[in-house]
Amino acid sequence: MNRSPSEAAELRRRAEAQIALGDLPAKLPLDPTRLLHELQVHKIELELQNEELLSANRELDALRRRYQAMFEHAPVGYLILSTAGVIDDLNERAVELLKRERKSLLNTSMRDHFNPASVADFDELLRAVNDNDNDNDNDNDNDNENENENENENENDISVSADNLILHRPRSVPIFVRAQARRLEASDHAPAFTLIAIMDVSALKYAMDDAISRIEK
Repeated sequence: MNRSPSEAAELRRRAEAQIALGDLPAKLPLDPTRLLHELQVHKIELELQNEELLSANRELDALRRRYQAMFEHAPVGYLILSTAGVIDDLNERAVELLKRERKSLLNTSMRDHFNPASVADFDELLRAVNDNDNDNDNDNDNDNENENENENENENDISVSADNLILHRPRSVPIFVRAQARRLEASDHAPAFTLIAIMDVSALKYAMDDAISRIEK
């Protein structure tokens, strides 16, 4: 392929710039056989590094799929909420409990899916988990870096819960749930989020109410 004088000059300029930056070895072997050997070794090194990278990516992808399957098929309803309480993601069990299509639940406020009698309790749950996170941030700011690091990590691992919240479900009987919330910090500077677990406790609630009613009689 013939290059124009300007293209050849540009390639030469870029090559000289790389040499000036130290991107190429200062000295290359004069023996063509030795030079070929060095190039072959370098090629194999790159292939080995690429294979290690591909293997690590395969392991990471398998681990990601495993955790996604655990999240999706867990027997407990899981929802990932933004700090404002908006549903970013949820699993199959949560969809079943809320009795709506998944796409109609995404990007909606979680508080809107509770009976009005339970909205205040749910709001308090979110405030409590956020307050715990803020308190721990302030405490850690006053600590020295690297001091009691493991202890501080355990203190940040706090969850709060609320019992007997009533889920509002279209065209279905409302159910009582226990909600447990935990605020988590995402990696790569992504926004923090709240993980909510909801469990149907309707049978337990009705049994307890029935037992109390019998005792009072």
